[in-house]
Amino acid sequence: MPKVDTKPAVRNDRPRLTPRGVGLLAISSLAMIHGCSSTEAGFVHLGLLGLLLLGGAFVWAGRNLRNLSCSRITPTSAFAGQYFPLKLTVMNGRSRLDAFAVEVEDSVAGPTEKGLRAGWLQAGGSSTRELQTRLQKRGILHPARISFGSSFPLGLWESRIGLESELEMTIFPRPVAPKLFEDPNLIALLESNEAESTMTDWDGDFHALREFQTGDRVKLIHWPTSARSRHLVVRQFDRQLPGRVTLVFHSIRPDQKPQPAEVFEGALELLCGMLHQLHGRVIPVDLIASFNQWESMSTDSPAHLDAALRTLATAKRKAERNPHALHEVLAGAKAGDRVIILSDVPLKEWQDDLPDLPCMTLCLSLAEMYLQPPRMRAKASVPNTLI
Repeated sequence: MPKVDTKPAVRNDRPRLTPRGVGLLAISSLAMIHGCSSTEAGFVHLGLLGLLLLGGAFVWAGRNLRNLSCSRITPTSAFAGQYFPLKLTVMNGRSRLDAFAVEVEDSVAGPTEKGLRAGWLQAGGSSTRELQTRLQKRGILHPARISFGSSFPLGLWESRIGLESELEMTIFPRPVAPKLFEDPNLIALLESNEAESTMTDWDGDFHALREFQTGDRVKLIHWPTSARSRHLVVRQFDRQLPGRVTLVFHSIRPDQKPQPAEVFEGALELLCGMLHQLHGRVIPVDLIASFNQWESMSTDSPAHLDAALRTLATAKRKAERNPHALHEVLAGAKAGDRVIILSDVPLKEWQDDLPDLPCMTLCLSLAEMYLQPPRMRAKASVPNTLI
């Protein structure tokens, strides 16, 4: 459903003279002075007529923008930097008095489009314009400003109303597609329906023989068949389907150095892009993030993905020094699982603090990648008991 945001114009700023009005005031004043000093009634009448015209225009200009309101209709959500439709409507709430030459400027419409112009707004009527715009920052509440302006009548006075408001619309982080997902070997590691992968070993049942390919392990070569066919042949096994992808985000930095805010925003954009691509490849993902109190969120369905992206829209960096919470999250990893760890902290600051995991682990920062092979945890030693 679209989001409607309405802010009524409840006050009118005092009209100000335009250059044309200043000129008329100067001419009228000079005519009055000349008429009084030379006792010529015609100049006095001319000056009085000009001042009367200024006064009448002032009264009309002060009422021209009264009881106007403006509404925005937008989608409920969009990505940062992504264009979305905006329907802007200005309404005249008066029952008798029309409004003329009304210019509406909306900060949500952007610096190029600005808003709309209504040459004539009948009493109780409205004027609508549809345009495309975008917001650059993620979040739910966005500061917005609407201003009504008019130089009616005759361009002698300028009236303007400025209203501060907030637009309630969920803006997700800009999805940045990770280039590493272009690597076919990595995709083979992540996708559950891939036939086979050169980065992992499968322990399923024997399936068939095929020709040797770059990356195949030497121990899989079937030497008798290779000797008969005079080219290398390897044994092919049914692939054991791996489990879900666990995508972990953290801001753990043991040295507690200050972290620029734009680095966290960049990491959220990368995280958003990863969720988007994994969902598009129908790869089931569980997102666990420090900014979400380390709670697990599934992103299997579109509704679950939308809920996860809304969490990113309101995320605040949770700086931690102790990796204990991260270790607890990774403690349940099993052989065959797929784990991706993303952080806004450089890899060198936390890479050595990772526990040994029995599965392939992909570690990422904004500009670095590290692939940790499976490592079996050392078994706890049992002390000998003397009987």
